Amino acid sequence: MGRRRAGTVATVGLSLLAAAPAAQAVTLEQTGRVGLSGGYERVFGIAHGTVAGDEAVRGLPSGGASYTAEYELIRPASGSTTRMLLVEAENRGSPLVLNALSGIEPGASGPPSTVKYPASVSTFLTRHRLAYARVQWQTGVAAGVPATAQGIGEVIVREFGSELGRTYKRRTLTGVSQGAFFVDTFLAEGFNALPGGGRAYDQMLTVDGNGNWMAINKLAGSGPQDPYLRPNGRPLSYKKLLSRPKTDPVLVDVANYTDFYRLRAGLTDGARLPANVRRFDWPSPHQSFSPDAVFGGFKCNGGKRIPLNPLRNDPYLRALADGMARGKLPASAQFALGGTPKTSPGFNGLPGVRVPVPRVDEDGQPVGGVRFPEVDLPLGALTPVSLSPSITTSQAAVCGNSGGYAPFSAAAIAERYSRSAYLKGYRDALARLEAGGLVLSADRAEMLRRAAEDYAAATAG
Repeated sequence: MGRRRAGTVATVGLSLLAAAPAAQAVTLEQTGRVGLSGGYERVFGIAHGTVAGDEAVRGLPSGGASYTAEYELIRPASGSTTRMLLVEAENRGSPLVLNALSGIEPGASGPPSTVKYPASVSTFLTRHRLAYARVQWQTGVAAGVPATAQGIGEVIVREFGSELGRTYKRRTLTGVSQGAFFVDTFLAEGFNALPGGGRAYDQMLTVDGNGNWMAINKLAGSGPQDPYLRPNGRPLSYKKLLSRPKTDPVLVDVANYTDFYRLRAGLTDGARLPANVRRFDWPSPHQSFSPDAVFGGFKCNGGKRIPLNPLRNDPYLRALADGMARGKLPASAQFALGGTPKTSPGFNGLPGVRVPVPRVDEDGQPVGGVRFPEVDLPLGALTPVSLSPSITTSQAAVCGNSGGYAPFSAAAIAERYSRSAYLKGYRDALARLEAGGLVLSADRAEMLRRAAEDYAAATAG
């Protein structure tokens, strides 16, 4: 196959084959290389392959199809071994997991051929002996994934993992939000099983997945294919996601607080988890957009500005990635669930289904879950939990991913704890989290610095 630029959206759709061939292992054509810090490098290029006509892809012609998609790989330039390869399922074509792990602000975006990273993007990977990769899967992003057969993206991610398995024995597929929905769909539809036997990925890490799936293939039924949620689609239980014991991965699933109100995360937060599942509930919001984007661009809360849930979860994600790489995962930490609110602009209920949400304490903090220091030493209440309209009617309807915040008065905070008492409590909370494997010691100083800033701002006259 001749070289084709995959950085722009192609309208060629499927390249039909005369007969249904056996699936061809993906070929990775390197087109660029960039040196990074810590002895790492980034290589990128185009993945080429074919999809056999008998693959479980809705809309695939009987003769099969060929595909192209861009990919990138961040790895040691030479010599060093890695503990784990982290393969990201992109979110709208961008590497959100890599941004979070690397602390890149503002985050990098765009396809591998044009994305701009600082050389320090490899710092976290170097410190924890990780490699990172991504390959395009979404229609409108990957040149070889047409709207009529979007399940081709699942084949691409499967074959990408299989090919990289020649070098990296431990592989984790990960995604945030839309990327996590893809991972759930990939798993539920059986694409982690390699045609010749074995699994594409031995671990999966989903943030804001919680059993939610997208309508890109067989799960869509006879309805239109769409790389997003069905508005009234019910999240799949872990038993339904993990129904193939020979090829199922270890699944680490994270729910942010707003996910219980917009994505119905309470439906998968059961008391008994399968042995190969870890569930972590965080009090942070699903996404942290700027106030201008939330209230100006998206017109959330009717455009009326209120303080936003300020909790950051990047350090907790870094700890999970490190624990998965070392094979030492902490125990699950789940919210204590209560009743089901009435469907309202701030709660995306499901007709005829009880969708529980977390209980809250007298300070308006969720009970249970991963105990961020900010929930045990509150400077305000996390309310409203999810901004209106909290709906899933389209990819653009994301207001419910953000949460509100009601700051306590400066006098009330000063009465609760002095600056020194607050920071001591914060340090003690961090020590407990570190001992439990939920944050890393490398993040301690920055978290304490932010805590001091937050206290000063909250008690300013």
